[in-house]
Amino acid sequence: MNTFVKLLTSDRTAAGSVGFLAILVAVAVFAPLLAPYAPDSQDLASAKVPPCRAHLFGTDFQGSDVLSKMIYGSRQAVLITMGVGVVTVCFGFIIGLVAGYGGGWLDAGLMRAVDVVLAFPSLLLNIVLFAALGPGFGSLFLALTLSGWAPVARVTRALVLSLANAPYVTGARALGATARRIVVCHIVPGCMSTITVVFAMRAASALLAVSALNYLGLGDPRDTNAWGTMVNLGQFDIVTAWWWPLFPASAIALTVMAVNLLADALRDHLDPRMKVRAE
Repeated sequence: MNTFVKLLTSDRTAAGSVGFLAILVAVAVFAPLLAPYAPDSQDLASAKVPPCRAHLFGTDFQGSDVLSKMIYGSRQAVLITMGVGVVTVCFGFIIGLVAGYGGGWLDAGLMRAVDVVLAFPSLLLNIVLFAALGPGFGSLFLALTLSGWAPVARVTRALVLSLANAPYVTGARALGATARRIVVCHIVPGCMSTITVVFAMRAASALLAVSALNYLGLGDPRDTNAWGTMVNLGQFDIVTAWWWPLFPASAIALTVMAVNLLADALRDHLDPRMKVRAE
């Protein structure tokens, strides 16, 4: 916690990214209070109205307020970004930890499973999994989780293999520490700084993936407030109603950029050698 506070006080980029993400979470939580209109309200007489005082982000082809739809769509963005990030990192971390420290046939078997998942392009794998699981938010969440754990497992395995031969781990083993104690007290804490950065990166990837699936029409058909779906519906009117796809696309870009900037700041703060190499 102290490390995170020091990061926010010493890095304006990280502080700005955290502030933006905190606002996004607050918007998602208090969406019913913040949205000026109901997201499903329609007024064909006000269709494709440009940004004005009554509709700050304009309206779509049905006369629905774009800002209100984006506010409600932020809920899916937050749930996917945080939920998929947490689940994929936890599952991938466990698999990588078991493979790296277990070794032998266990390592070989788990890494072959990782190779199979990584052999497919992530977007193609997401489409196949989503098609097999059927439409709905649960299927979308599960598909992104099943396709996102493998990179985390590979990174964790590499970390575990390097830490297993570290001098302090070798010393603990020589003093008679059990395998469980070595993993819990030495291996896992040594991985946390890198895994924190990996979590931020996986969260950004999850948001991009769900936006791509929604854009392709493979998201929840009942959720027309998803940012990717709004971009998909508004792309055909980009000339006459530019605000309709532009604002949700900008929200996706800004959120991903904020998460990536935070990940970079965390990497530089937790491992100063990375910053020296970059410079």
